[in-house]
Amino acid sequence: MDRKMIFVLLLSGYIFTKPVATQTPGISDPTHLPGPRIVLQHKFSQPVMVSIIFAVIAGIVGIIVGSAGLILLLRRRNRERTSTPKTSEQPEEIEDLPQ
Repeated sequence: MDRKMIFVLLLSGYIFTKPVATQTPGISDPTHLPGPRIVLQHKFSQPVMVSIIFAVIAGIVGIIVGSAGLILLLRRRNRERTSTPKTSEQPEEIEDLPQ
């Protein structure tokens, strides 16, 4: 019984992996004709579109560089404030001026 099951499984695997029908090249199947293609018309010419893309990229890079510069500036200011030693304020001696 086990041998028959193994034989059937192997045979079914062979049958299902075998190509059912082959087409000869050059002959197209009339039932699988491609549908009508939709062609998009752009409002802008190609150089204008490239300019827009470059402008967007430059804007994004500018925002990133500006943000990084602002963060560095704020860090530097914060570091300068914390690096100065805090001394207790002592009242200055007032000199007696002659009148």
